[in-house]
Amino acid sequence: ERQTANGQRNGNRSFLEEEGCLVIYVGIVNHEEELSLLLRRVLAETMSRLGKSMGCFSYENSYTFFNEWRRGQRHFDILLMNVSLLEEGTLEAARQVKEAFPDTEIVLLAKNDNLALQAFQLGVRHYLLLPTTEAAVKEAVLRCVRGMEGNWQRKILVKSGTTWQLVPLAEL
Repeated sequence: ERQTANGQRNGNRSFLEEEGCLVIYVGIVNHEEELSLLLRRVLAETMSRLGKSMGCFSYENSYTFFNEWRRGQRHFDILLMNVSLLEEGTLEAARQVKEAFPDTEIVLLAKNDNLALQAFQLGVRHYLLLPTTEAAVKEAVLRCVRGMEGNWQRKILVKSGTTWQLVPLAEL
């Protein structure tokens, strides 16, 4: 199920077909309900203010996320991953996502900064310490969107039949 930036649900229909615009797909990998609510609320408010459409999917742990992602069921533009529960599994999932999709913006959330160096070496955009604040989440999301927009300047949106695809200009 997808959620637009203003919180409306949209079953399985494609946002590209329905709204004629680019959708930012966000994955939240987190086991803490209160934190998930904060992340979803800040994401929805920020994307709405930026005029962006968003599809948001949540996973309770990195193994659930990783299994679905590896089967090719999801590709995310932004991933927010809580590493508090399964540090090694979350870092491995982040590594493989960045390897397969280098443009994916990743934000790690952790109770301490023990993994910060490893995270940044993997290409993580932001590292938030828990508990976090609404302002810190908003800053991380804005950094991710700015990073994505920088990547978009090197790509072109192409429609083929009924599907849309971002194609790097270097590949044309």
